[in-house]
Amino acid sequence: MGTNFAVAPGEYLQEWIEGNGMSVGEFAVELGVSVAEIEDLLTGKEAIGREIACQLEQVTSIPSDSWIRFELKYREDSKRMSVGSEEPCTSSIHDELMGLFKQGGRSWVEVYALMEHVSEAELYRPEYNSFSAWLKDEAARCGISESLLWHRKSAGDFYKKWADGKSDVPSLAEGEHLSELNLDLVRKIAKIDPSRGDELMYEMIDAGLSTKMLRNEWRAVRSRESGKSIDGAPRTCHADPVGRKISCSDSGTFEEIVNVLRSAGYEVCGV
Repeated sequence: MGTNFAVAPGEYLQEWIEGNGMSVGEFAVELGVSVAEIEDLLTGKEAIGREIACQLEQVTSIPSDSWIRFELKYREDSKRMSVGSEEPCTSSIHDELMGLFKQGGRSWVEVYALMEHVSEAELYRPEYNSFSAWLKDEAARCGISESLLWHRKSAGDFYKKWADGKSDVPSLAEGEHLSELNLDLVRKIAKIDPSRGDELMYEMIDAGLSTKMLRNEWRAVRSRESGKSIDGAPRTCHADPVGRKISCSDSGTFEEIVNVLRSAGYEVCGV
């Protein structure tokens, strides 16, 4: 059930500033913004988006995801209080999601944070018995596929689980190269080959990885795991060191070898 009050993220920020013996002016200098902007954050006039959440994390060491959740919860409680207790909580969540979808693909992190908040706080109740039921209806109301929301949820969950306890990786909101599609591909690769999945995560964080490369990697990993061709026959590959040739029992195996070599930076000619 929802609360009958709304706590602005600025109240948590005020406690942090006072607890660290700083003035609003000093904190503004640390954050690199004006005093007026800090005052707007403290009073709830200014919403905490991804950029300011990342700045707050750098100064306070409180994860940016937490600041975004504080903001989402505050807006959710404020809207429910403004329309009365008869208004379903999920109506304002729907408005939030619609606004985020209009911002384009990069808003997927905020979409994930909102869904995670709905799931953890069970905001879908009492209208729905489960998070899955709420997500299915919400996808229909937003005019998007249900699988899109699940992809974003699984990608975000995977990254948070992988990053848990690691001090040398950015938060989900800070990772500029972390698309939900690429994270989902690495998740599937890591399920079969954890060490390779770990390597790919660091590579993606540092410089980004192309979706095409990751798809080729996923096909290669899946092929090695099954040891079968598409038609189910055992795959074989023979290397002739004298003639410097590679022969394969089927075209699928050969294509995967070529893709792996290319993704590793080799130039493959004559194919």
